[in-house]
Amino acid sequence: MAFNIGAFVGGLSDSISAKLLEEREEEARIRLEERADKKQRDKEARAAGRRASELKAEKQAEIDAIAEKLALVYTPEQTAEILGQGRAAGEFALNKATTYMEAGQNPSQSYALQLMEQQRAGAPNEQQRIADQKPTPFAQRFAPLKTELVSKAKSFEARLVELDDRMSRATTEEERLSLQSIYDTTSEKYSAFRSSTDTEKTDWFSKTSIDSMVNNAVNLQFEGKDFVNMSPENIIESFIEGNEADVAAGYGRAFQALKARQQSAGWKDSKEANVAITELYKIYNTTKKQVVTDAKTSWNTEIATANAAGNDQQAQAIMANGTSTYIPLKETVIDGAVVPMDVDTIKSSYGDAKINTVIEYVHNGRKVYAVKSSSGWLWGHNG
Repeated sequence: MAFNIGAFVGGLSDSISAKLLEEREEEARIRLEERADKKQRDKEARAAGRRASELKAEKQAEIDAIAEKLALVYTPEQTAEILGQGRAAGEFALNKATTYMEAGQNPSQSYALQLMEQQRAGAPNEQQRIADQKPTPFAQRFAPLKTELVSKAKSFEARLVELDDRMSRATTEEERLSLQSIYDTTSEKYSAFRSSTDTEKTDWFSKTSIDSMVNNAVNLQFEGKDFVNMSPENIIESFIEGNEADVAAGYGRAFQALKARQQSAGWKDSKEANVAITELYKIYNTTKKQVVTDAKTSWNTEIATANAAGNDQQAQAIMANGTSTYIPLKETVIDGAVVPMDVDTIKSSYGDAKINTVIEYVHNGRKVYAVKSSSGWLWGHNG
């Protein structure tokens, strides 16, 4: 049988054409399926995007709701700090706020007090803590307050009173500086808290707190001294006779300490504080005046006794030169001018005077008195 080349070529051509058509149809089908898949994926992606946006919006709405609730019991700074830890932290802080309020405590103040107390305890001093930059674990900021903090520091005010007392009793400069740093931080937070909540602009400290600070300042000056009798609770019960000048000096130092504290703190314009500190100065002045009165009375008695005994010369000498505890105003003549005794003369001439000695001198044209205490001279007018 002869081979038909034409038929073979024609058949091969038809076979190739069919194959190409089949491949093209397959490619078209694949492209169609890919477009359908892509369309479905795009649709699903858009749906997922919308859902993600919805979830994000829902989540933000929940966070906003938590923030609103937090703002009711915490300061704006504290709210931002808490939410910076996440939604769970916000819910945790809200639950703790309920616990604080059930215990009769202010959540914002309790949070601040606990944080500062733990920061203080976390390093030898505040400066070292700042240098180390060791943050307090979040949950620990809501740990139950120590018994002494609950009882003595339910508010910023009470905390400042406590810190003031601890600063006054600091035994080293390092301890005092550490406490001062905490005091300043507390004072700043208290000021911010008041500015956002105190619409009536009440005094910085209540009368009770100011009285406590005055008592702290006074007791510090007399505690452990041998011229006062202290109770087991370290409260002054009485003064030992013969130490009146030291008592006046103690009140004077307490007055100066409180005045300095008042000028460097937020309560410098406090009416209650001004009244309390002024009263303390009056006590200092009254005590000093009593020393002057007693010494002068004793001087006059010695003069009268000498006159009654007919010792006129002795009486004149006592009148002019005074006694061991009272030196009347003396004058000296320099270049023909009468110069009354001044502070420098007293310091240079009466360094060995005993306690309660009173010396008259002139200051700004007025006759005033210097009173000797064991800690030095008390200067100025008495009333």
